[in-house]
Formats: sequence, structure tokens, C-alpha cells
Amino acid sequence: MARVAVVTGASSGIGAVTARRLARDGWDLVLVARRRDRLDDLAAAIGGATVVAADLTDEDAPALVRAALTERHGGRLDLLVNNAGARFPGTFADTGVDGLRQHLDVNLFAVAALTHALLPLLRAQHGSVVTVASVSSFISRAGTAGYSSAKAAVRAFSDALALEEQAIHVGLVVPGFIATEGFPQTQLVDNPRTRWAVSTPEAVAEAVLQAGPGRQDQVHVPRAWAIATAARAIAPSVVPKVARLLGAQTTPDTRSVETRRLAD
Repeated sequence: MARVAVVTGASSGIGAVTARRLARDGWDLVLVARRRDRLDDLAAAIGGATVVAADLTDEDAPALVRAALTERHGGRLDLLVNNAGARFPGTFADTGVDGLRQHLDVNLFAVAALTHALLPLLRAQHGSVVTVASVSSFISRAGTAGYSSAKAAVRAFSDALALEEQAIHVGLVVPGFIATEGFPQTQLVDNPRTRWAVSTPEAVAEAVLQAGPGRQDQVHVPRAWAIATAARAIAPSVVPKVARLLGAQTTPDTRSVETRRLAD
């Protein structure tokens, strides 16, 4: 029987590329996002998949995903890829506590609710949970108070879950700036001092496989980010300098899509 994976935020970007990568390895997929038309197109392109059109911040969304697994796959689940997330623009002074709540709803509470609903299925298969976080969970930049807070929280959630759950593997993928067709991160790529910080959705998809089926605890994309994030503990004064350098090399638009995986 084929292994079964749930991929959230699968309608575009990292989620869609990850779904295609898993399909090439023969996985049966449950694709979750808000826009059914995009999910249907992706399902057709990869030779078929179960589609769940849902906003994961809705209270009933986890039950819809679990029902689809029960109906179409006999309740089997080997891999949950918590990829859906979003960053919303604005400084803390502009957005206030409401901005924090908005980021936490999408990037933490929706992830936790879906994971909780699917834990029994994952335990039965000794499966894996992979959450796509962000280097912003280690290194904040101006204008990311809500996003960085939410990603730090989901990283802590993943760490704790890994210690609590003995029957499943819990992995974390930590991307930096991701170059896409719409957002090529040209300023970063053209600067030799910041080129190392940029990677591709394909590289993140490979990291998901390493953190899930490969059972690695944490994978940075690109791997050089592991050094940068370690500097937070080893040489904390370096972190603001890195943040300022990267912030100076990105426009507001490219900042807002650093690891943007809108659940659309």
C-alpha cells in the first residue's frame, strides 16, 4: 500500500513543489489549501490526489482533513507537512496586538489544531510531522514582529512535540529567502555578501523529505543558515548585523514573501 501524506498550503509555491516531489516517489497525497481550482489542477498534473479546499484557520478544517483521510485512505497517514502559513505587512506600532493574533492564528494555532486532530493516525503508522518554519524564528528583522513571533512559537511547539511523542518523528524545516518566478530575490542574489541566503522551493521540498521520511530533526535551507542561527547563542551581537544586512538588501515586497506560503 502506498504511503499517504497531507500537504497544506499545496496550491502554490513550496507546498505545490513538495506535493510534486512526493508524487514522484509514489506517495498518495491529500492536498489542502483554500483555492480548489488550483488544487484540482495540481491533482490532475500529478496523476491524482485527494483535494480538501479549506481555510485552516476555520474551526472545522481539521475535521474535514481527517474525514478525507478516513474516506479515501482508510485513515492511513504517514506524513503531515505543515507548510501553510502567511506573513502580513506592517510594523508592530502599526498593527498592534491584532497583528500578532493574525500571525499566530495562521502560523501557530492552525498548525497545532491540524496536528492534534491527526496525531492518532500518525501514531498508528509511526509517521512523521514536518513543520515548515522560517529563519525568522531565530533572526527577526524590522517589520516582522508578528511573523517572527509566530514562527518562533511554532518552532518551540515542534521542539516540545518531538519530546512528547514517542511513536512519531517530528521534524522542522527552516527556510531563509526563497526565490520564485514572481519574486526572484534579485537584490540578494546579485550581492555576493547575501547570495548565500537564497534558495529555491525545490530545495525546501528536498528538506521536507529529509526531515520527514529521512527522520532528521531540523534542516536549514540553504544549510548555511544553520551557522547564522547558531550565532544567536554563540555570538548574539552578530545577529542584529545579519538582520540589518539582509533587511537593507530587500524591498518591502520581497521581505513579505521570504517564506510566504499563503494557504490559498
